[in-house]
Amino acid sequence: MPDNILPSGAMPVSYTGSLAAENRRAIDSAIRRGISQAVLACRDDLQSTERHEPPTLAEIAAEGPLKPEREWRLVDGDILRIGATPSSPVIDVGKVFPHWIPAGGHLEVETGDPVRAVNWGRYLFGDRGYAVLTRSSTPDRLLVRPLAEPLREKDFGGFVPTISNQPGHRGVPTRVPAAGGRLVTDPGLQPLIVATADGHRLYRKEFADSPTEWAGENIDSGLADPSNPGALDRADAARVVEALTYEYPDDLAIAHFLVTLDRSLFKTMSATDRARYLSALLRVSRQAVKDVDSEQLGSAIVELLASCPSKWELDALLLPLAADGTLLKLFSQLDKPAFQLLFAVGRHIAVAPPTPEQLLELLGKMLKNPRLIPDIEQLLSGGYDWGRKTVGGVGELPRLPMQIVEIVPKMFELYWLLCRAFGAIPVVPIPGMPNVPLGSDPEALAQVHALLTHMGSAGSTALAGLGHIEALLGAKSSVTDALTQTVHINIVLELLTAFAGVPATAALATLETLTTRVRLFEALATALKWGDVGEVGRIIELLPARYQHDLTAILDNAPKLSANLRRFLTTQEKRAAARRLQDAMEVAKTIKQAVGPGTELAEVWAGANHILEVVGTKAQWSAETVNALLRGVSRAEMPVLLRIADRLEADWLATMDAVTFIRVARARGAEEFVADAGPAVVRVTAHRFGTTTARYEHFLARVAEARKSHGPQKEYQLWERLTKDDPVGFGDSDMLERAKAAAQHALYVEQRETIPASALGDIAKITDTQVFRRRFEKFLRDNPDHPLRFLLDEETGRLHAKFGDAVVWNENSKQLEISHLTSAKSGGTDMVLGSRHTNQWDSRNVEGARGRGSSHVTDQALEIGGWPVEQRTALDWVLDGYLDPDVLARARWISYQP
Repeated sequence: MPDNILPSGAMPVSYTGSLAAENRRAIDSAIRRGISQAVLACRDDLQSTERHEPPTLAEIAAEGPLKPEREWRLVDGDILRIGATPSSPVIDVGKVFPHWIPAGGHLEVETGDPVRAVNWGRYLFGDRGYAVLTRSSTPDRLLVRPLAEPLREKDFGGFVPTISNQPGHRGVPTRVPAAGGRLVTDPGLQPLIVATADGHRLYRKEFADSPTEWAGENIDSGLADPSNPGALDRADAARVVEALTYEYPDDLAIAHFLVTLDRSLFKTMSATDRARYLSALLRVSRQAVKDVDSEQLGSAIVELLASCPSKWELDALLLPLAADGTLLKLFSQLDKPAFQLLFAVGRHIAVAPPTPEQLLELLGKMLKNPRLIPDIEQLLSGGYDWGRKTVGGVGELPRLPMQIVEIVPKMFELYWLLCRAFGAIPVVPIPGMPNVPLGSDPEALAQVHALLTHMGSAGSTALAGLGHIEALLGAKSSVTDALTQTVHINIVLELLTAFAGVPATAALATLETLTTRVRLFEALATALKWGDVGEVGRIIELLPARYQHDLTAILDNAPKLSANLRRFLTTQEKRAAARRLQDAMEVAKTIKQAVGPGTELAEVWAGANHILEVVGTKAQWSAETVNALLRGVSRAEMPVLLRIADRLEADWLATMDAVTFIRVARARGAEEFVADAGPAVVRVTAHRFGTTTARYEHFLARVAEARKSHGPQKEYQLWERLTKDDPVGFGDSDMLERAKAAAQHALYVEQRETIPASALGDIAKITDTQVFRRRFEKFLRDNPDHPLRFLLDEETGRLHAKFGDAVVWNENSKQLEISHLTSAKSGGTDMVLGSRHTNQWDSRNVEGARGRGSSHVTDQALEIGGWPVEQRTALDWVLDGYLDPDVLARARWISYQP
């Protein structure tokens, strides 16, 4: 392959001879990693086969100008260039006088697909904004460059509705920036798209005159289609970033990459890369560096730390910073990002919500403080918005609908309510309020508990994080004291928000009218066969933001009077939105019913939101599959499962299939393991040991034993080893051998129930292998919680493909063949499920030349979940960890005797 092309696509690896199953994945990963590193190490443009430490900033300055531009060829002919790129103005955001924002920097992507261009821009430059440029010299190619300064919707006053003047589309409703937002019109190099840091795109041309024209209408349609050739996921972009920084480029180059990256990419990084990037950013932050925005640099440092998926990895990065004083300096230098770091740390710690007594004491202290109003003004001017940025995705901090002059009276009113609830004597006079009666007021106490149920949790989470930071530092300081005051104000504002009656989510406020919304709810209730229209509204309020967008899209230009769902769904996009919405509602209702009244829904709904974010994004997470699996989860298990989903978050859930997630989440000890080990460890170990719940429980028990002899540093090494899929010390082949031996003894020695073949119903009447195979395949698709579901490829929805030779068949018992219970040459017609290995062994060694034409004759099979299974195959599945031994222990014999 040319040496300036990154390795991409599948890398076939085959095995011969005997190989332990539990080591194969590690060897496979090592081979792939070695090949990739060898290719990267021999690139001409890197011109080095030796690893080297990054140069210091002084050494960079001594080298003079930046190094020449380097090119990297990516997928489908895309080219990424690293090095100084030309800067040119792309958009004017001035309201009175021109204020041009240029695009350019130290990284650009060239592509021929506008959908791919938007995706590259979103991931590589999403935290700043980007421009997609066309050139007159190469009209079929596009350049994607970062904006020189962050651009947000508020910079041009948001959008206002208007009527299009575009030829051929005059009179069509559209939106334009309220002030400014004018794209440059240089024919040599002009923007096709300018995107803001908050995800809004401004197009040079909104409406398309043909299906292939590079216009906003077509580009938006392509972005909404997951099968579009220009689709690009986070993992693709993350691999590019990893490759770019693989050979230790200088600190400045790393800073230029990271400050513009979409922060979602940080979560895809390995622990090693995250530590390396953090060290580089901290070194750059100690000096004033040209072309690196200090606020963005600080934000990148904090968000890199905040992206750690587990407490062990976060502590591994924070402990050295605490020891050398860097951590305290970090908090003293940073302003807004500090709250996000506290929130991120707190998420890995058990958070106790404030008690009414604590709030009473806190409010009393704040009302006695003469700096109350200045402190609140300072927080509202910025601090409260950090909290919104941190947790706004789940609507925990809606904007406080009060002016500063209204807040203090509201605080006194709230304080009076708390005093009444506990019969406490106020520590400060309460203006305009009657005296607090002696004794607790039950009505006031009930109101306080209702407030605690509806208030946000960001402040409490940040307070828990601050406590952990102080423990790492070993003592309090003026910096942490100031942070404590800020967090306390945030907690009070959250309580005031609930006290003022602000709803938990403001997403439905964008809908046109209440009556239109009710009619749509009626239509959805009819389509879903739900009798309660109110339940539709309650379920919709619980859905993640992406479904609220679907709801808004359906209500756009809604019919005036109709409650018929088909009248709402006038376009293909609306019909697709309705399908997604109905699927999510069915899943949400299943979860809500399973949680039951014994658990406060707000405690676990964040995890439900993460599950709903993944539903429908891929075949393994289809709504039908998820719904069927969740219906099998008991009321006692559901809150635990949702808390695990909350820890893993949607991105990590998407890396495993729904069946595996449910198996792992139902294992005893899984919740504690996920909290301690983090999602990266869970993903790897679930793939290896999560074939059954019982097998994963055995793995968790082995980990618990190992941790007893580990100190903090060794425990960090344990998690890191498991992240790299190194199972040494945790392999379960001995356990599986014992399970097979016990199952074999139980089959042939102990008594068990026998049923006639007729008890299988019409399955026993099928005599064609292909008909039997199709029937079984469809059954598994419809029953995701069936014990034989492992025979279905979750990505394709088909039975696992047959491939390889006898050695491969022996190592892959999931390769299924429908076989005759008695050899077909002897007249056998009864069908059973068996492995390809077992069936081909019989064909070769019994029925073939080695068996000299003998026949395989038996009149018994095992009934597992209503299907006949060949007994040797069932034992092999236990040995390979696919079939739970308890399932086989409950299997009944099937008699095929006439």
